[in-house]
Amino acid sequence: MKGEIGEHGPNRGEMAGRKTFGSVFPGSLEKMKKGSAKKSASAAAKKKKAAQIKMQALPEKGKGEKKMLVENPVKITETQIKKMAKLARGRITTIYLHWTAGHYGQVFDDYHLCIDQDGTVYATCDDFCERKSHTWMRNGGTIGIALCCGYDATCELPTAICAKAAWSAVGPEDYRDPYEAMVDGGSEPPTEKQIEAVAKVVAILCKELDFPNSSDRVMTHCEIAFRDGYGPGSGDPETKWDLWFLPDNARNNRLTPGGCLIRGKAAYYLWDMKHKKKAA
Repeated sequence: MKGEIGEHGPNRGEMAGRKTFGSVFPGSLEKMKKGSAKKSASAAAKKKKAAQIKMQALPEKGKGEKKMLVENPVKITETQIKKMAKLARGRITTIYLHWTAGHYGQVFDDYHLCIDQDGTVYATCDDFCERKSHTWMRNGGTIGIALCCGYDATCELPTAICAKAAWSAVGPEDYRDPYEAMVDGGSEPPTEKQIEAVAKVVAILCKELDFPNSSDRVMTHCEIAFRDGYGPGSGDPETKWDLWFLPDNARNNRLTPGGCLIRGKAAYYLWDMKHKKKAA
């Protein structure tokens, strides 16, 4: 922990009958002030530069765990998801949402469900209680869902506030103020169909698992990484920022906090399911 340097001499050397440092060494105090100002400016510049360093989306590893590509992934229907969720009720506490940081069409065994660019959902197990290596230190009693996308995605931190406090972001070609992050989804970014599909899957799971669609139960990997100390700005070599911001098609694809966007869409699907059931 860095300590603070205290003032030298009682009342900064201004007690009656005592000479100040500046009076004994004329010009020295002014030089010290200028030197301190230069150091502060240098430190601020370094901090700003560090905040602007791009972070690349690395293939998900679960903080050091290996990742396995599924060669012949199995498609799963909404009806099958409902059945699996009912069987897992009472044994699942949380849903974590990821991207694979790989290519479209690549399904990985680290997640229970993977969603491709066209919204097709693939399952890598027949039991949601099967332990998967999707989220560091949080793989027990949880479901991992990944969007198959994010290859060569990058982001930059805001310069005026900490990354966790950022509530807006822009693309790489857009004007950015110091309070905004920059997010580039790469050559294979999350698609509208993937975002809608994951929101609908979340709604189905919340309904069948009988728990709320809340920020404590449904989180992106970026959100839980912020809580556990390895999110954007943490300096962790395995920083995770999956789905930090996502394009909102209802707002001209404006980048919106990913967890909020998915939970908001899931809330609509839950409402729709409820009213369809009443109408039937």
